Amino acid sequence: MQESSSTSASDDTFTKDDSDSLAILRSFPPELITEILLRLPARSLLKFKCVSKSWRSQISSPQFTKSHFEISSSNPDHRRLLMWSIFQGYYYLRQCSVNTLFCDDFSSDGIDLENPIKRHDRYVSYVGDYQGLICVCVGRKTLFLWNPTLRKWKKYPHFHVGLNRKLEPYYVVFGFGYDETNDDYVVCSVVCHRGFLDLAIGEAKVYVCGLKARSWRRIQSFEGGGHPWEDNRAIFLNGKFHWTLEKKRSGKIVTMDLATETYGTIDEPKNGKGPGKLGIFEGCLCILANNKHLGHSEFFIMKEYGVKESWTKVLNIHCNPMRNFMSVPFCASSLMEDEFLMILGRELGLYNQENNGFKQVKDFFGTIYTANLFVESLIMPM
Repeated sequence: MQESSSTSASDDTFTKDDSDSLAILRSFPPELITEILLRLPARSLLKFKCVSKSWRSQISSPQFTKSHFEISSSNPDHRRLLMWSIFQGYYYLRQCSVNTLFCDDFSSDGIDLENPIKRHDRYVSYVGDYQGLICVCVGRKTLFLWNPTLRKWKKYPHFHVGLNRKLEPYYVVFGFGYDETNDDYVVCSVVCHRGFLDLAIGEAKVYVCGLKARSWRRIQSFEGGGHPWEDNRAIFLNGKFHWTLEKKRSGKIVTMDLATETYGTIDEPKNGKGPGKLGIFEGCLCILANNKHLGHSEFFIMKEYGVKESWTKVLNIHCNPMRNFMSVPFCASSLMEDEFLMILGRELGLYNQENNGFKQVKDFFGTIYTANLFVESLIMPM
């Protein structure tokens, strides 16, 4: 199995404040030290692994890393935003604290990252994330499981469709999730053939590959002959993948239970109009229904998973016709009740629903083509 890692010299560098704090911390009882360590940011713990062999062993243990992530994920201060941008034909990755984006005096909190192949001339797309681990696709078929905090990655087996794109046009929709039963990180791919006017035709073939299994296998195809939207990845939530469908709006979201590999459906919002883009907002399934003809998009949140009546419209986003791309809102502002962080017209900024204003975050160069929230993690599968 291919694996790689790289570390920065600054990762293990202690400041005077670090040393003073460390001296105080080491005088505490062991059980209290553990509770304190569990509440520290992941990057701080990477430094503290150098304190002693016992600390290194404890911080590296699977039990500690999972407990640490559970605590960190419940703390809004530990949320990070990973941004993917293109500048003069080259692709860049950068992460920063979400809280700093809501401040008027936004500073250089950002950290530049290297993608797993350490090349800026290859397109890298975001597939999904779980427990601070991010799945990325380089090009169209090379998939990596990547921990940007640890700067370590593992490579999945090459996904080979067996089709000639020129002779048999097709597209692939990827998704990434976690199989709790088998403790495995799984990539799902749906292959759809293109027909007249680039519409999907025929059977949508579904494949899965786990990091442990190390091989792709085909599973049961979509029920009802549907095809997922090409520009939408599968959303993983509550142990299931979720897709919106291309062509005619069926009013249904297709789901697949990763443990049983069985399909189901969830009703879309009753009043949502236009093709939907799925996401996760504050732990809930959400959908952004774009209706450019009416000049706005509607953003709904499913407050109780699987319950149709719990769909709640949160936003009407009035979009400029020249800004025809928008992301699902990432989160609400911690400072302003009516502000939401999102991408609009390939610009990252804060949308204010009260005055329909959009304030761009200007500290990033290049055109942002996607972004995602994550929590820094020490988890890395063997």
